[in-house]
Amino acid sequence: MFDGTNWIDPCDCNINIINAYGVFKLIDPRGCILNYFDGTSWCPITCPCVCPDGYTYNNATNACEASYIIPALPSGGITYDLLHGDTNSAFNDLGARLYEDISTKIFPINGWQDLTCGVGSACYRPTDNSGLGTQLVIQQVSAPTNDIFDSQGSAANGRLNIAGVWGYNPAPFPQDEWLTVNYCINILVQKTYIFAISGDNQIKASITSTTFNGGGTTNLINLWGSASPTGIPTSGSYTNPFKIWHMFPITLPIGSHILELSGMDFGAPSQSFGGEIYDITEADLITMMASTIVTPADLEPYILFTTRDLVTVPPLQVAGPGELITWRCPDSSPVDFCNGVPSCLVTDSLPCDGGTPITDKTEINIWYDNSGSMSSTRDSLELMHATLLQTSLLPYYGNNVILYNERVKVLNMFDGSWNYDERFVRCLATERNFNRSIDATVDQVINLTYSDESDVYGYGDSTMFNASSFTTAYALDIAYLRTVMSSVGYTIKGTAFRINTGPSSYPGFRELTRATFINNGVYTPPDNVNDYYAINFNCNLDTLAGSTPIYYKNQITAAMSALGIDIP
Repeated sequence: MFDGTNWIDPCDCNINIINAYGVFKLIDPRGCILNYFDGTSWCPITCPCVCPDGYTYNNATNACEASYIIPALPSGGITYDLLHGDTNSAFNDLGARLYEDISTKIFPINGWQDLTCGVGSACYRPTDNSGLGTQLVIQQVSAPTNDIFDSQGSAANGRLNIAGVWGYNPAPFPQDEWLTVNYCINILVQKTYIFAISGDNQIKASITSTTFNGGGTTNLINLWGSASPTGIPTSGSYTNPFKIWHMFPITLPIGSHILELSGMDFGAPSQSFGGEIYDITEADLITMMASTIVTPADLEPYILFTTRDLVTVPPLQVAGPGELITWRCPDSSPVDFCNGVPSCLVTDSLPCDGGTPITDKTEINIWYDNSGSMSSTRDSLELMHATLLQTSLLPYYGNNVILYNERVKVLNMFDGSWNYDERFVRCLATERNFNRSIDATVDQVINLTYSDESDVYGYGDSTMFNASSFTTAYALDIAYLRTVMSSVGYTIKGTAFRINTGPSSYPGFRELTRATFINNGVYTPPDNVNDYYAINFNCNLDTLAGSTPIYYKNQITAAMSALGIDIP
């Protein structure tokens, strides 16, 4: 269309026309019928499908679709969130080792500390045939100032600090117990890959395959924190399993393989284990290890698998030691055991009109606990609301700032006659038109809560979580939330953001937030909302306090995406 100066594509949605009332209105060719006159007849303008970020067009369904992983829902025992493991400047402070090709070795290969030699890294001996055979030859050791593999005294450097995982609930997964993850890997080309592992205090790896080593399950490598070649796992806290990033060339045949990694911690102060597979030649890896000008970004194109990718929002979960857990998916689809731990693959579909579940009939409440420790978080939330979030959502409210401010509000839990002080559950139950004029056309309410503790729920101090009881106020608020969810004729969704205002701050409140959505002890339906988890509600248990507006905007985007709501 020619506006008198420029030709403008109507599909760019930047054309305003004057309506019958003399008011300029932005035309939306995807939301209304738009025709052009070719001199003979009127022809419809058909714009190409534009999908939001993260979505791809499905021609068969004429919809924008995105698939993502959410944790399977547990019942029947204690679970732990799979989070980024602890970091420590000692992790990989001796850099990385590249050993000889292990494809023809006698498995398993056991790493152990030969005390007849000494306690240093030179005396840590990965040896085939269960530690009783031939010691592996070291091809290359990384340069001491290599930024990819050597921590150089920083807890931010080294592959274990980058890729390590561990379980927390909020207490760490127990000592002297194996924490295990399984991951499915599809090998398309038979060749030599680089398999790398490290763990505090020890790590073991197995592979199940129909094609590798004659099929079945093969215990590949055990890096013992032990002075015994056959591996008495807790015989000593020798450090070389985590001080070194151990890398083993191995030929993997075409086919599907299940990689099993297990880590065991002997004690404080840190716990973490990690593994990666690289699609890189030994010669190129040796060059990379010897260099002092490389960065972790140089390794990224070669990473075929990394435990770092098992850290998701909301977090995946693992069973506690000896726990018999029944897992299910919220949509009754089969549980997937191929993504490290039990999980569900969810597909979100949006109409192919650039649309989103956010409309001008959506109300969003951003609740914050107005205690003193939350003031910096409150300031960032209010700034985010007035800037980044407004920019993202304003088109869905007709570019009308007045309507946006009516529909999207930042609310103080202590304000006004409602006084929901420190009651995040009650805030999640907020119905439409709260603190607004009555509008029965509102068909969706999103409640986002931010709090670091709750006196009224019994966790306003350092009290540890008690899974066998809850306060009367908590029980009443859960009952109210469940009543609202079963009675309203419109959608209510939300996320509880637990703010971490300091090291180990309010640990009981963190676990209470988790138990509100994930069964623990007496916290099961109808005394929590586990049956609404991942469908209507989820939680973020370790949101930073006083961070930037863009940080909170990204946290909201991720949490809402997991609930099927797209916030650009």
